[in-house]
Order: sequence, then structure tokens, then C-alpha cells
Amino acid sequence: MSQVKFSILILATFLAAGCSTPLQKAVKAVAPTYNAKQPASNDASLGKRFLGAFLWKDGSIDINKCYTGENSNSSAHSWDNISIAYAGSAQGDLTADFGSTIKTSLGGTSTVSSQVTLTDNEIQELKNLVFDPQSTCLDDESFGKRYSDGGADDDVIVRAVMGKTISITSKDSNTAKLVANATPVSSGGVGGSLDASMSSATTSVFNGTKLYYAQEVKTYHTTVERQIKKNIPVRGNTTSIGSCSFTLIGVDDVMHKWSGELNCVGDTAPEPLESGFNGYKGRIKNGVTHSIKVSQAGPGFYDVEMNKITVRDKQ
Repeated sequence: MSQVKFSILILATFLAAGCSTPLQKAVKAVAPTYNAKQPASNDASLGKRFLGAFLWKDGSIDINKCYTGENSNSSAHSWDNISIAYAGSAQGDLTADFGSTIKTSLGGTSTVSSQVTLTDNEIQELKNLVFDPQSTCLDDESFGKRYSDGGADDDVIVRAVMGKTISITSKDSNTAKLVANATPVSSGGVGGSLDASMSSATTSVFNGTKLYYAQEVKTYHTTVERQIKKNIPVRGNTTSIGSCSFTLIGVDDVMHKWSGELNCVGDTAPEPLESGFNGYKGRIKNGVTHSIKVSQAGPGFYDVEMNKITVRDKQ
């Protein structure tokens, strides 16, 4: 049975757009809990947190992925066909919404209009969120102690909508002919190939794209327990938090690498870990993350940092 599709057409002009771009309006019309991903790109950003203000108030996405979990995907038929229109001077919003992925040239006229239609959509989701044991987000603790002393709330991207087919129409509103060529979608890194059978003089259709243009954020409360032992020799004292302990069993000062064992109550055998100096390594078990960092303190001695990180969904 065919799916019932609907079209959401947002026609924006320079005066009407206000603080919202056409993509922002279109996304909110489909799912009020989602926000536009600006600019749309080939990166879902799942597991990344927002820093500073919240995303619709000039917040910025952390360059590091702090969280991980179980990845899943599902068809997003309710998003088909989402269609966004840019008329006249509103072409400036096209860059804000799609960056380098979709570009048009005005060709000396302000009457050109463009319409972007996204179909064959998919939602990618990160479930059962936990802290990534390899994440450098733990470096925050060394400077500002973000997650210590009661923890902190993080706004994390957990869902992203991906368009796998992009239709781009660009024409002069007076003559109804093509006056602006859309930059090939591949220039934005989202892949895809031109479908000549579905394209026309004014429309280019790209199949097989990977364009993330909307995302949903949830709030999680993260706490860190930290234990640091300094000037430890290889196979010296263990570092412990709760029911888990870590022992440094080997180092390579030339290659700047370490190896060790993490042992928790209930384990059938210690878990081997290894990483470079000042890099994090660990494991996730029963929703709790243990992460280890080893740094060189002096000839034959090392500083060991052990973290236990718990994440709780606040919603």
C-alpha cells in the first residue's frame, strides 16, 4: 500500500522571513520538537552536545562527540515531501539553510526563485545514550570540572532526519525559464547522482544523497567520579572507583603508549585496555562508562586518571 505523502510549501521573501529561515519554518511545521540543522550537511552529529546558548539561540555544536549508544534508523514518511521555497532576495537564506550543498547564481536578476524538495527521508537515532569512553569531552574536567560536584545537564543530538533524494528547481519567476544552475550536490559532501530521467530544464533530481537537515535534542544529566593517582610505576598501586579498579601493566615510552587492565566486580576476567599517552580509553557496561587516561610524570613514573561516568535521561 502506498504511503500518503503531503507537501509543505514555505514561501519566504526577505521581508517575511524575519528571524526564521524557510528550512526552520518547514521543519517546525512537520515536527515542533525538531529544529533545522544549519547548514544541512552529511554529518548527523548524533551524540554531540550543544555548548553555550541553546541551538535556536545561537548555540554551537561541540566539535567532539561526547556521547554514544545504539544506532537505529527508520523511514520518515511523515517528512515526505518537505518542500522549501526561496523567492527573490530570500536566496540568501538558501546559503544559511544548505551551505555549500545547494547554490544558485542570481544571474543579475532578483526575480529568480528556487525550490528544494526532500523525499525518501530517514530518521537516524541514538538510543540508550552513554558517555563515550574515548571522548575528549572528559578534558573539561581538567579545566572547569563540568561534570563533577553534582554533574551537569547536556543538550544532546539524539535524532537526525536525512534526505536521500533532493529535487532542486530554479527559474526566473517572470519568464519561467532556467536562469540559475544548482551546484552539484556532491560538492557539499552529501553524495548522490543526477537522475536524468526525473530531471528537466528547470529541475535537477539527485538520488542516493545523505543530507541531514533536521535534528532533535534531548537533555541528559551527566556526572563524573574521578580518581587520580600520581607518580605510579608500572604494576604499581591500582586506581579504584566503586567496584572497579585499573592497573597499569605496561608502557612504551618511545611510542608514547600504555596498556593496562580494568577489573570490575562480576567480571570473569580483567579487560585489557591500551591507548596513547594523554588519550582516553575505557569501556561501557550496564550503562556506566569507565574511562582511563595515562600521562608521563617522569622517568619510570606515570599519572593515572580514572573516571566513572553515569548518564541519566531527564525527560
